[in-house]
Amino acid sequence: ILLPVLVLAILGFSILSIGQYLGAKSILTNYIEQVSEGKAEKLAVTVNEDLAMWRNEVQLIASTDEVKNMDIGRTKRYISQQEEVLSDFEMFFISDKSGDGITTTDSIINISDRDYFGKALKGDTVISNPLISKASQKPIIVIATPIKKNGSIIGVLGATIQLTGLTDILNSEKLSESQDVFVIDGQGTFIAHPNKELHYKVKIDEHKDGVMKELGQKMLEGQADSLNLTIDGVEVITSFAPVQSSGWSVAVSVPYREVTVDLDKLGVTSLVLSLIVLVLISVTIVIVVSFLTKPIKNMVDAVKKMAAGDLRVKVDVNSRDEIGVLGSSFN
Repeated sequence: ILLPVLVLAILGFSILSIGQYLGAKSILTNYIEQVSEGKAEKLAVTVNEDLAMWRNEVQLIASTDEVKNMDIGRTKRYISQQEEVLSDFEMFFISDKSGDGITTTDSIINISDRDYFGKALKGDTVISNPLISKASQKPIIVIATPIKKNGSIIGVLGATIQLTGLTDILNSEKLSESQDVFVIDGQGTFIAHPNKELHYKVKIDEHKDGVMKELGQKMLEGQADSLNLTIDGVEVITSFAPVQSSGWSVAVSVPYREVTVDLDKLGVTSLVLSLIVLVLISVTIVIVVSFLTKPIKNMVDAVKKMAAGDLRVKVDVNSRDEIGVLGSSFN
């Protein structure tokens, strides 16, 4: 009797514990995916808002008389007066329609070979992909807008922003230290990434880990989603969202182990508690079964003695149930 009961008890508790663990794991994983997706979307919105703010500030400066007169000296004084508001910018530059220009750091430049220059001359305000500054030799993005006077485009005003500033913005929004945040531009080049060796040099579809190609394709298509991936041998949940105004995309990568480590501890605790409960149940079953079967064993012993010829044997049964009635009749 005891063995089948114990087997069923162990099986029942095992199924219950495994079911609870898997259920909790699924709920927690879904929750982390939602949080990660929300964080990716928030970061994309933050970057988008910053880009929009910077674009508006450059357009506003381009509308001043100082810039319309192509006067770099007066433009520098104007910008210095707005230093607190314009602190995100590394420097500004003014160029004529041929691309010859000067920066607010007094560097002479020619930007005629830059893609953003041609687009700005056509009347667009442009946010460039990452590039190396001709003046400072640092990785930057450029916001360029046409300079208009009397309705005609006479040149281009540009402002540079160091990409280290963008990385700082992203890192400040991380959920945890083990979380990775990275950004790619419209061509798939890494703008920001924990591995600085990838910055501005490697495209996501050139990453040594093949799963990054699938991720990169979805990011370049402007999708917002989550993927369970194994990157550099680490299982991660990666959520991503597009930066609408620039064609960039932001991704947040959370190690899967970070999601399950507390759950694994809970699973161990649940297993230990289940084993304790099983031991208590087993002890209780042994005691109850021993109590119930003792009168039967006494009667079996009495029957054996009677069969051996001892007709004076009696059974010590005090219960009032069927076993007690049988014992009284036997006596």
